[in-house]
Amino acid sequence: MAGETGTGNRIVFAAVVAFTGRRTPDGRVIEPPEGFRCPTAKLPLPVYGWEPDDHGNMFAVRVGQIDEAYVIENRMTVFGHMDFTELGRKYAALLNEGSHFLEIDLDDIQYEMDGIAWTRKPGEIVTSSPDMKITSWRLAAAHIGTSPSWDLPPVQIEELNS
Repeated sequence: MAGETGTGNRIVFAAVVAFTGRRTPDGRVIEPPEGFRCPTAKLPLPVYGWEPDDHGNMFAVRVGQIDEAYVIENRMTVFGHMDFTELGRKYAALLNEGSHFLEIDLDDIQYEMDGIAWTRKPGEIVTSSPDMKITSWRLAAAHIGTSPSWDLPPVQIEELNS
């Protein structure tokens, strides 16, 4: 990332955050949506980083946002920007060096597991099985982490100066 910090600067990203139709190591597969627009909660969607509190407990803090999301050839691809703050720049640097990825959070999930259709209730933890198929879903957010469910390509990130 190049450029001076200041007003008018922007840190933008493009990232593949998931694959539809490709099973994760723990057995989940996300069915692709109809069309190429990614089902989402209302855009923009938050991007979170994880920071410790005074007691060492980790909590999510907003560091950017997803402005657009598509599913093209089974790749869930998002476009957005990082906040031009100290934390936003910190997490942009982690994405830029390739040590961290955007990991997705889904809501409004309906799925089939072991041949039975289910709807995930808000806050419910769902255990995966070798044949879990997420049939209906919505992208709700992303967080920056080191263990994505798929082997993802690096986030493309760049600082733009205006």
